[in-house]
Amino acid sequence: MKNYLLFSLIGFLLISCSTTKLENEIIENFLNEKHKNDTEKVFLINKALSKKSALSIYEYAYNRRDLTYYLSHPLKDKNNWLLNTTTLIRLKKLYNKDTITYYWKKTDFENLNVPIMEYPMNFTDSEVTEHLQGSSKGYIISRPVLFSNNKNALLCFSSYSIILGGSSGRQIYILKKIKGNWIVVGEYFDGVYN
Repeated sequence: MKNYLLFSLIGFLLISCSTTKLENEIIENFLNEKHKNDTEKVFLINKALSKKSALSIYEYAYNRRDLTYYLSHPLKDKNNWLLNTTTLIRLKKLYNKDTITYYWKKTDFENLNVPIMEYPMNFTDSEVTEHLQGSSKGYIISRPVLFSNNKNALLCFSSYSIILGGSSGRQIYILKKIKGNWIVVGEYFDGVYN
């Protein structure tokens, strides 16, 4: 019995570490691609959005896919919605108690091209002048929600002006691993599929 418990604990730890590494790989691929064409200084805010929040925003868009307003968009095409109702319900139940805030750390990533900034942000005048001039952006991102046997991921993303304020609103991205990299295959914003 003791051996069974020991092996179960070791198995759980291995799976947990593997999932965390996969989540970090997804964030790294996503942010490096997103930041590639940015001309402004960009920071990843260390306070992550919850998986529960990401699922709620996706559900909002998914539930509005049949509204008359959106009929001119390809919202009703089932290929645009990789997360169906059954999977969404299962994932919401799984992450219903996702209430512990996660904070990104530099050690989470091997090759992240975006510096991490602590939240809340309190800047001295010299920091504003030296590092955060003009249109610097902060990226706030959720931990990825993996689905379809870890072949797809959903994450929530928001960007805002660090000094001036103002936000892009929260967007949902669906990613799929293609040729070794996690690539965006779907984007949802305020209930609209892009």
